[in-house]
Amino acid sequence: MGVRGYGTVRPSFIDNGGDPMSRVFNVSWQSWGGPTAIGTGTSYDDTGKPSVAQSVENQATVVAFDLGECKGQLMYRAIEWYFPSDGHKFDPNNYINICTASSSARLDHRTRYSHSRRANGIAGESTAA
Repeated sequence: MGVRGYGTVRPSFIDNGGDPMSRVFNVSWQSWGGPTAIGTGTSYDDTGKPSVAQSVENQATVVAFDLGECKGQLMYRAIEWYFPSDGHKFDPNNYINICTASSSARLDHRTRYSHSRRANGIAGESTAA
């Protein structure tokens, strides 16, 4: 399917181009334009499952942060999503740098990405929502 959602404002679908856990869909943004953007959507969760094939749909919280310039455009340069129902919480040390297309050193299984290192960033806005 390929990378989708990066480089756009308030994407409703984000896809890192990997397995189903690299996607979050039906994203609804509660905030956008400030230092951190928060949204909720659905992704596949394999917490407690022996394989990706047994993952189930679960509500995910999406956090886009590190608002700044990337390739001459104002955008969020980092993103992660996690599953609050599994007890997961936002950790700013676990993310994908969507400007440089690299993951943080501490990226772990909780962040659910099958990383396609081609993402360009999520476009920002100058005003908070």
